[in-house]
Amino acid sequence: MKIAIISDSHDNFENLNKVFQWLQKNEVKLVLHCGDSGLPETWLKIAKDYGGVIHFIIGNMDHKDLFEKEFGSKTFENLKFYGEVGEIEIQGIKMAFCHKPVKAEELVKSKKYQVVFYGHTHKPWIEKVGETFLINPGELAGQMHLPTLAIYNIDEKKLDLKKVYELEVV
Repeated sequence: MKIAIISDSHDNFENLNKVFQWLQKNEVKLVLHCGDSGLPETWLKIAKDYGGVIHFIIGNMDHKDLFEKEFGSKTFENLKFYGEVGEIEIQGIKMAFCHKPVKAEELVKSKKYQVVFYGHTHKPWIEKVGETFLINPGELAGQMHLPTLAIYNIDEKKLDLKKVYELEVV
């Protein structure tokens, strides 16, 4: 099973479209978004366009209150919202995801997870702290760095960093 990890998309619809087309084409059915996705319209577009499930952390630039106000009566079963931290376990691998690096470091220190994902810095990063991998997929928006996302193959325990401009969607 493959999962995608994205962060800091900041309403960049062009990159979001390309990434979600690529995910569909490559049958990636689960996405972890580590915060700063943007306005409610972004979440609505993702909910409508993507056939898989997306787990969202609320970043410092997100507006969950606006989403609930505008779309609160509608249900999107494929969107799962968390507060500051999300947890998921797949095939016995415990993962946590958050937005800010300080919180990610706290999660690593807890020694409860094999993998911790985070965003906020816009810079791809991977390091192993004890038995836990600490991973930032970089930014999807392309504001400070080339837009990237991470694909984690759980079966192979392999992580790939993908550059959005290299994704083939046709």
